[in-house]
Amino acid sequence: FDIQQQHSMADRKAELERKKAQLAAMREKRKMEEKKKLASGGDAATPSPGEAGTPSDLRSETEELLKNLGIAPETSTEPAAGASGAAGGPESPRSSPKREAGVGAKKLTVSQVTQTTVVAKETVNYCKETQTMNLEPERDVLTYDESEREGEGVNAAEALAELQRMPHVQELVAAGAAADGAAPVAAEPEKPRELSDEERQQILLSESFVRFFDKTARVMERALAEDVDIFIDYSGGSGDTELGETAKQQVKQQRVFYDDRWSRNRCVTALDWSPHFPELCLAAYNANEDAPQEPDGVVCVWNVKFRKDSPEFVFHCQSPVTSACFAKFHRNLIVGGTYSGQVVLWDNRTPRRTPVQRSPLSSTAHTQPVLSVCVLGSENAHNLVSASSDGRLCTWSLDMLSQPQETLDLQRQNRPVPATCLDFAPSDANHFVVGSEDYSMYTGCRHGAKAGIMDALDGHQGPVSAVATHRATGPVDLGHIVLSASFDWTVRLWSLRDLGTVHVFEETSDYVMDLCWSPVNPALFCAADALGRLDFWQLNLDTEQAAARAQCDAAVNRCRFSDSGLLLGAGDHLGRLTVFELADSLASPRQEEWKLLGRTLHELKQATAELAAAEQDPPGVGPIR
Repeated sequence: FDIQQQHSMADRKAELERKKAQLAAMREKRKMEEKKKLASGGDAATPSPGEAGTPSDLRSETEELLKNLGIAPETSTEPAAGASGAAGGPESPRSSPKREAGVGAKKLTVSQVTQTTVVAKETVNYCKETQTMNLEPERDVLTYDESEREGEGVNAAEALAELQRMPHVQELVAAGAAADGAAPVAAEPEKPRELSDEERQQILLSESFVRFFDKTARVMERALAEDVDIFIDYSGGSGDTELGETAKQQVKQQRVFYDDRWSRNRCVTALDWSPHFPELCLAAYNANEDAPQEPDGVVCVWNVKFRKDSPEFVFHCQSPVTSACFAKFHRNLIVGGTYSGQVVLWDNRTPRRTPVQRSPLSSTAHTQPVLSVCVLGSENAHNLVSASSDGRLCTWSLDMLSQPQETLDLQRQNRPVPATCLDFAPSDANHFVVGSEDYSMYTGCRHGAKAGIMDALDGHQGPVSAVATHRATGPVDLGHIVLSASFDWTVRLWSLRDLGTVHVFEETSDYVMDLCWSPVNPALFCAADALGRLDFWQLNLDTEQAAARAQCDAAVNRCRFSDSGLLLGAGDHLGRLTVFELADSLASPRQEEWKLLGRTLHELKQATAELAAAEQDPPGVGPIR
């Protein structure tokens, strides 16, 4: 075995010697070729077919041989042929590189690179707008449904800042070129891409487009419907002859609101003016029997400021609406009572027109039509109060209509009071007056030891259709003065302090459907009857005859003064909402109005007491002779 191993080692050494000799011959041959190229002037850039391979080929073959022998290839440090020829000329011989012994292959390692970000210095610029505060901001134009939609649309302040910004660099360059005499190059407008039918349909059905189109259509309709007389003559002119007739006209018709779809074959069941937007008036309608596919209950919000014929908002529900009002402390909410006994809540900020909240149909709430709803309290603590013909008064929270907070059963002698109307004094959220179907008017309170019905005021000979507490505020508190209307064709003025009738107005010629006090003039109220007549009574002028009168084409179901006292809305049996404008001499109170009203009420009480005494003690009849 040792002899065989010695023979293999000898063979290996011989093979190594042979390959080294072959390698030396190849190097010698390469040197000879390089000398020939240098001698011929470096003209042999491309070798002939009979010549040996290029130096790169020889170098690759040499490296392969060294790898087979286990020797690392040499690292070439010789410069390029062209570079050496240029530096040393043709006379300088090309020296072959010599690998130093002990110098091995270079080893590469991975190093970590640390990145550092230098924050640019912040430049703070101050302007007058950021240093001052606008204490009286201008009022933006409001379209009644975007007031709470923050973050949508364009901000007016940002748009104004954009208009007042400094000119852009491109604008300055264009202006400079125009000043130098060079014609500015107009940029070609980019042609809009034509949308496909699918993309167009997707845009038309998107929520943002529907909201934008609804808002824009409403604004354009106002602008197109506006009718202003630009030739009006404020100096009088030829109209002096009619000045006397105009002064005598105390009440004139201003607008008539009617929608062919939502008002046809419906009667107005409720009216209310917005406490936040004086130009908005709410009208509630019952079911249209000729259109069973339409919603049974409808509420339309009309705008008396703009001359447009369509409502601002249309809300509806499954049951006929019997009562409705604006939420006093929420500008976007509308409360309604329905024939089914539900209390519903609409929000004009949402695109849906159905109620956002509704009370359940259960025995814990109303089980019969809700005939009166109102919001009481203050801005930070308020409640919704509703009354129905089942004799129940419920108190609700506007945030949750799932169940009433309080329930009060209105009873007299253990019998429920079928309420038809309800009203509270403006300064008292505890005491109330309620009219009923049993010909009586009752007083009551919501809280306390005697919660419920307290006193009964009898006098009417028919169901009480409306009650109204005194609305005007002034130096004298007249919260105890109450009006009531009945189907017995009379209007009664009551005093809750004396629990008796102060005066009876008998000038009406049909059922008195509704009445209301003026919120400005303490002595003015209006009564509406089933013949469509509106009687305006001024107690300080005359208590036997109305001071002014207006006529509608159908029976008036509801009437309501605006907060300014200059407008009165009247809803009739044909679904029309007529707005009347009162003359300033009739609507506005005089300086001594409160003092005169106190004297008038005292005289009316004395006259009523004398009449009652005369009826109780008729004159005696003398003896028969």
